[in-house]
Amino acid sequence: MRIISLHVLKWAEENSFFLSSAYDLGFVSWYQRPFYKETVNFGARTAAKWFEVEDEDLKWGKLEELLKKYQDPKEVDKLEKLKDELKQVEEICHKNLNDLLKRGEDLDKLMEKSKDVSNLSLDFYKQAKKANSRCCSLS
Repeated sequence: MRIISLHVLKWAEENSFFLSSAYDLGFVSWYQRPFYKETVNFGARTAAKWFEVEDEDLKWGKLEELLKKYQDPKEVDKLEKLKDELKQVEEICHKNLNDLLKRGEDLDKLMEKSKDVSNLSLDFYKQAKKANSRCCSLS
């Protein structure tokens, strides 16, 4: 969901009017923005049950700040922020588990290689002993 405008209206039973407005129409091409702006204003007026009053554009900096802040729901909704953090922790756990599994495979390979080296060294020892017994005998 995207917030495209925020409005502050002074409401009176028959005399409500805009005090300030902020728009985020960056997703629309520049020549269509006035049309979108008027449509949004119409919706705001309808919501306030007001149609024919002069609008005043008072600059209220906090309105622009709120518009930018509420564009990212994780910043304002603590539950969404918590879900995002949990997802990041879950991804880290999956990565760590995969790394552990890879290490386990590597350890198995090293154990096989060490057995091979042990067998080779035992064979070398036996052959060397045999060769030494033939070469250095006093007969």
